[in-house]
Amino acid sequence: MSVSAVVAATALLGLAATPAMAGAVSAGGSGTYPLHTGSLQPDSSTNDLRPGSSLEVTGSGFVPGSTVQLSIRSQAISLGSVKTDASGSFTWTVVLPAGLAPGTHVLYAVGPDPRGGTLEETLTIVVGSGGRVLAHTGADAAPVAATTGTDPASWAAIGLGACALTGTAVLATKARRRKHG
Repeated sequence: MSVSAVVAATALLGLAATPAMAGAVSAGGSGTYPLHTGSLQPDSSTNDLRPGSSLEVTGSGFVPGSTVQLSIRSQAISLGSVKTDASGSFTWTVVLPAGLAPGTHVLYAVGPDPRGGTLEETLTIVVGSGGRVLAHTGADAAPVAATTGTDPASWAAIGLGACALTGTAVLATKARRRKHG
């Protein structure tokens, strides 16, 4: 019996078909059921990441030489695909999209399972709010002050000089008035 036959039979009986029901029968080569799950392994912390930063993830247990699709479903973002090696594993550097909202997200890697059906591996990440990231390194960037072409000490010296000239002019004017009466 195929998956579509199970779905049709359950619909006629007024029941909802579930992945568990479909997993109980042969998927008939559809590659959808049964659905197996696993975890992606990160190379570093998955907390307080920034849009534009990168994270290397490793997945395993897929069909050797198969294509695995990577995505962030919370915002329907495709991260591309990767081909597995001879052991069914892959390592992929994920660059978090610039528009990825702060909060908790789940990275998904979905591909064929050697046991039949689909293998879906996940990794929860937390995107922080604020901060800037250097495009190629992922390191936090320091805030940059606006530059005017002159350092603040030069402006201070110019200001003090202007005050001194003004003071000298005032004293000279007072001295002339006293002299001329």
